[in-house]
Amino acid sequence: SERKLVDQMRSAALLCPIFYLGHRPAAAGLGAVAATSAAVGDTSLVQSSLLAAGEFNPLGDASAVNPFGTQSTSVKNLMHLAQLGVQGFVAKYDYGNPVLNEQHYGGEARPPVYHPENIPSDFPLFIAYGGLDTLSVVVDVHSLLHHLRGHKLNALFVPNYGHLDFIFSPTAKDVVYNPLVSFFQRHQ
Repeated sequence: SERKLVDQMRSAALLCPIFYLGHRPAAAGLGAVAATSAAVGDTSLVQSSLLAAGEFNPLGDASAVNPFGTQSTSVKNLMHLAQLGVQGFVAKYDYGNPVLNEQHYGGEARPPVYHPENIPSDFPLFIAYGGLDTLSVVVDVHSLLHHLRGHKLNALFVPNYGHLDFIFSPTAKDVVYNPLVSFFQRHQ
């Protein structure tokens, strides 16, 4: 939404976009988990919280390790997630001090807010979201889609997918990735 990358890309995909956070049932819990994780320095708390929040039920060999799954993250990123949960909208990281924010954000005392409507309307977007996602909630994704109305937009709603199903579901290739690859091929 800052128009810094749009000239370097032909299109973009947003899978389970967490942009508006007002209706997320997991918001309070994730904020608490992120704050606790930051305090004790244990990112595995957030990872297990995300797995539970998506109500992911893996199939197959439960003892196998997936090297492409959720990864660790920084304490700063956890704190940013907690801030977003409290604010209900997406803004840059709040350093908690107007002077520090001004140093990082060109004299602004508060972190800049991202505005999706600033994305050029002719820039192709693919947005996929699920009906069982407790992080990227349908009502909030619909708010994002509303702000992007008039844009060159392809939306894919998968009613029986939770947040992590977009990565781990055995049907993700057919349900999500084949349409996504077709979208990118159309916009090369």
